[in-house]
Amino acid sequence: MPRTITPEVIASWPAPNPTNPETRGPTKTILTALIWAVATGILFLRLYTRRCISHRMGWDDYLVTSAYIPATAFSVVGIAMDHASRWNRHIWDLTPEWIAKGLQLRLAGFALFDLATTLTKLSILVLIHRLTKPTSIHLRRFILALVVLNLLGMITYLYLILLQCRPLSSYVAVFSSSRQCSDEGRSLLIAGIWNTVMDAVLVLLPLVIVIRSISLPRPQIAVVIFLFAMGGLVSVAGAVRTYLLYVQSTALDYDFTWRSGPSYLAGTVELYLGIVCVSIPATRLFFARLVPRLVDHSPTTNNKSDPEVVSTLSERAYSIPPQSSLAPSSLPSSERAAPDLNKALPPLETTDKSQAWGPRSSGMTVDMPLRISLW
Repeated sequence: MPRTITPEVIASWPAPNPTNPETRGPTKTILTALIWAVATGILFLRLYTRRCISHRMGWDDYLVTSAYIPATAFSVVGIAMDHASRWNRHIWDLTPEWIAKGLQLRLAGFALFDLATTLTKLSILVLIHRLTKPTSIHLRRFILALVVLNLLGMITYLYLILLQCRPLSSYVAVFSSSRQCSDEGRSLLIAGIWNTVMDAVLVLLPLVIVIRSISLPRPQIAVVIFLFAMGGLVSVAGAVRTYLLYVQSTALDYDFTWRSGPSYLAGTVELYLGIVCVSIPATRLFFARLVPRLVDHSPTTNNKSDPEVVSTLSERAYSIPPQSSLAPSSLPSSERAAPDLNKALPPLETTDKSQAWGPRSSGMTVDMPLRISLW
């Protein structure tokens, strides 16, 4: 919960300026809209590729789509906090009604963030679990254990946030001295550290599995490493958000409304970076058809039946000579005319032994190899 604001704290604030208050401007709204647009476009490409090109939707697709819904709601709540509750101002320039309305939105934002980030992690774990089918069963059990831990972490976080004040309505009564709430700053710090550690595990785990279990050419390995390494940015954004939330909850001046903007923006970056990182690998086939030279189509040892490889081979041009251009002698033996066995044999010629044993050009069949062009 936000700490109770005592009369001593209020007395230390500067005089309110309701006519011309200091604001943070539209930076948060603009950046949130841009990040949302990029994540939406990449997610659309992922779903289009999986449904219309490779024709194989999986649980990871449904989970990341489910994560996109609360992530979008989280962004809307963040923008509403600035415009509907005036939380882009200092707390001493706000009325108690605006502070209470913003705290309601803040509580909803915490729940939406927890739901969105958990669904994104589950989507990544489902994808990794599918990649580990040819590998050790112990690794797959470890991934299932991570799924359970993420679900338990989500439930625990929701419990701590929604039940930190009794009754829950006292969460917004920051000026009441009789409210009974737990320490929100400590809960947010523990939850943020847990979330950042899980992000780091999800960054390192795919790299180990991809490098050890799939035989890819070097260019493709470099691309995969780069894409999954982008997940490190998610961990960095999570660490920044945890730090900003802790500062917001423990600041000596109690100005949590002014400090809410940077922490909320860091949470937005963390959510949409996770969606982008889990969606980019699934768009490979789309970009392979759009710009074939950017993607190496050489089949690997472990994905010969992959629709991407099949579709690639089906699009190759095979230069086979037409049937009419083949010589009669090059036709298969089953299609040749049967010889007349009752026909009289020609007289035996013994004038030249070298000619008798030499090749007969008129009756010989020369089988030339058929050349197929794959490029």
